[in-house]
This record gives sequence, structure tokens and C-alpha cells, in this order.
Amino acid sequence: MPYCITNSLIVNLLFHHHLFKSLIFLVQKEVGQKWASSPTKYSSKYSALSVFTNYLAETKIVLEVPRVVFIPSPSVDGVLVVINPYQDANLSKEQLTSFLRFLKNCFRFRRKTLLNNMGGFAGK
Repeated sequence: MPYCITNSLIVNLLFHHHLFKSLIFLVQKEVGQKWASSPTKYSSKYSALSVFTNYLAETKIVLEVPRVVFIPSPSVDGVLVVINPYQDANLSKEQLTSFLRFLKNCFRFRRKTLLNNMGGFAGK
């Protein structure tokens, strides 16, 4: 999958998470780690998208795919990611949009505190 569309595609698919039992992607390793990251696993990749993805689905990297198996060989390794949406997450599109905007503000400036990041969100 082209790197430039992966994050927006996963967000759009998760907005319709109730339509899927499982989503399977072969993506760039760094992207897969971002989707599956948590505070304890791939923590340097932990982001708003990580929280959003893991709130709506169980996300696992099931296989690493080295770059040498492709012809022509890309400059990055890949991973196979399985995303199993939670069926009990009943949020409207508006609620999901607000939640994602909130998360993006939480992670806006990684070196600032959560309180400082939320200043713009709260209208300060």
C-alpha cells in the first residue's frame, strides 16, 4: 500500500469499523509499528493514531516482510498487520471525529505536557 495514503485510509476505515470483522494490510514497517504501538510496545512510534486505532480495534503485527522478497526491492521493510475491530464500540461519526481531534491535540507537541498541548483545544 502506498505510504502517502495509509494513515488516512486506516482512519476512514475505522470510522466504519462496524462493517468489518478483520482488516489485513501489508505496510511499511514504521507505519505498522505506529498502528500497533502502545506506551510499552514500539513506544517511540506511539501517537494519536495509535490510541485511535487501538481504541477501536485489536491491532497486531503478525509477520515481518524483509525488503529483499520484493522485486524491485524497496528501501524499507514491511509488516503484515491484522486489525480486528471491536464490535461493541458504538460511537457516531461526529464522536469519532471529535475524539480524533482531541487525540491529535494531545500529541501535537511531543515535548510539551498534556496540559500545555490542550490549551489550544480548550480555547485558551
